[in-house]
Amino acid sequence: MVPSAPGRLYNVVNGQRAYALVSGDRIESIGYHADKPDDDRTWLPVEYEDSEPFDITKHWRFPPIDRLEASWVVRVFQLVP
Repeated sequence: MVPSAPGRLYNVVNGQRAYALVSGDRIESIGYHADKPDDDRTWLPVEYEDSEPFDITKHWRFPPIDRLEASWVVRVFQLVP
């Protein structure tokens, strides 16, 4: 099986994009929305990724680790053999 990046499949699910509610330097919540929420709070898009090329025959995923970047949130799935 060829390694792939299935983490990216979680960026958009059923036509809805992942967005994170951010307050200061804290990620309050992550959820899926048809459109970016339009309120006075800070909502940033979420990019999912794997810590290395994923191979379903070799890897397990640990719960993701979230990291706040300049204009988005990165949610990384830690992979272990």
